[in-house]
Amino acid sequence: MEIELLVVPDCPHQEAAEDLLRTALADVGLPSSYRVLTVSDAKDAARHGFAHPSVPPERTWSLGLTCPLV
Repeated sequence: MEIELLVVPDCPHQEAAEDLLRTALADVGLPSSYRVLTVSDAKDAARHGFAHPSVPPERTWSLGLTCPLV
């Protein structure tokens, strides 16, 4: 299994997100190996397979990338 963490440039919450990801992987007994991908815009994120979970894939939509709070 390959796990990727997508982040926006200079996200101040990247470290916390990585800590949370490592904890989640450990909780389910998976190795804590993942790679971090820095994405610059919505199209870049889409190229890596990012999709907003509340938007059906058949819909046309626009994604505004932000640095969420963890």
